[in-house]
Amino acid sequence: MAYHYYRITTKIVKPEQVEIAVNLINNRPRKCLDYQTPNEVFYKGRSDSDAIQT
Repeated sequence: MAYHYYRITTKIVKPEQVEIAVNLINNRPRKCLDYQTPNEVFYKGRSDSDAIQT
């Protein structure tokens, strides 16, 4: 989906630009996720009890 944000001929992309595109992509609602964002689904499935115990 990065092609929505950058031209194919783009050779250099700053890290800040990549971060903006990633945030836009991960905060866009998806029909396949029942109109939730990937971030919502990811963080909803995580909890403090899922942390790795050492």
